[in-house]
Amino acid sequence: MEAGGGTVERMRMGGGKDVIRLERESVIPILKPKLVMKLADLIEHDYDRAEYLKLCKRVEYTIRAWYLLQFEDLKQLYSLFDPVHGAHKLEQQNLSPEEIDALEQNFLLYFFQVMEKSNFKIVTDEEIDVAHCGQYLLNLPIKVDESKLDKRLLSRYFNDHPHENLPDFSDKYVIFHRGIGVDQTTDYFIMEKLDMIISRTWLWFLKKTRLQILFSRRSSRTTKSY
Repeated sequence: MEAGGGTVERMRMGGGKDVIRLERESVIPILKPKLVMKLADLIEHDYDRAEYLKLCKRVEYTIRAWYLLQFEDLKQLYSLFDPVHGAHKLEQQNLSPEEIDALEQNFLLYFFQVMEKSNFKIVTDEEIDVAHCGQYLLNLPIKVDESKLDKRLLSRYFNDHPHENLPDFSDKYVIFHRGIGVDQTTDYFIMEKLDMIISRTWLWFLKKTRLQILFSRRSSRTTKSY
């Protein structure tokens, strides 16, 4: 299966194994100073090398200035909708409902722009299904109280700014993800070890008693009958 903006394919291979293909990252994980100095070392003349380093600094300052302005706009807009003090500030501004809706949409616009520039992507239904199918040891149970969510806010935003492959719950909330990595955890994993011992013992018993052949014949007959 495929999902736009972050391709996820889950295929069933021989032997009952699942293979998940993920789209390549849009960025290369490397330290910026290391990349700059490696490229600078390729320049022969000292003057050209110095000019190149100046150019890198200017690009960096331009990017930082853009993020700084975006964050300042986000902070000012968020202060109006802060759950603690936002209602009081809105009363002081004496804004109409239409003006408040416009400010909410501006906040979402800036927020999604920053997330996109930071290489975060909205999780799709396919990616959610793949995540649920996996056996992940670092689970953190999270439950969303949908009765307290505004279903109009995101619906209006996505109507004005369409996105591909939005999840079914996108009218209530969105989940972002970025990058692919490996998590590690240390524990005794008693239940996981017991499950593995039981499954291996059961497979060994089936092979020794030749019941595995009988079960495989029955499954093949059932398949043919369908």
